[in-house]
Amino acid sequence: MSMVGRFFGITVTFCGVLMSLAPAEAVVTPVGGGFEISYDINLGHRGTSNGSGIEDVFIFEWNASQFNADYAGDVASHGLTTLSHVIDIEPTAALVFGYAAGIPGFGDEKDHLYTLMN
Repeated sequence: MSMVGRFFGITVTFCGVLMSLAPAEAVVTPVGGGFEISYDINLGHRGTSNGSGIEDVFIFEWNASQFNADYAGDVASHGLTTLSHVIDIEPTAALVFGYAAGIPGFGDEKDHLYTLMN
């Protein structure tokens, strides 16, 4: 039974302001005894407000009875990044977050915590 095409909607929060990413979806695909989860995160050509990549990204996923947490790496400061990993559960919800350090003299120069959730 293929789950390709089953998606979570993803929204990103920038310091309390909601902004949609287009497209930013998760694809769930059964593999072996688990599920490969792939998140396409598109920050577009404008990228993050401080010009920095989103670092130390963590993914928290769950369903009605199970929970999973994974370190996912980094998201590029602009354009498309795909985060993929294989887990034992089939998630029905997710929370993804990471940190972007400000760059002096570039963008808003502020540090940001980026939160993506379905």
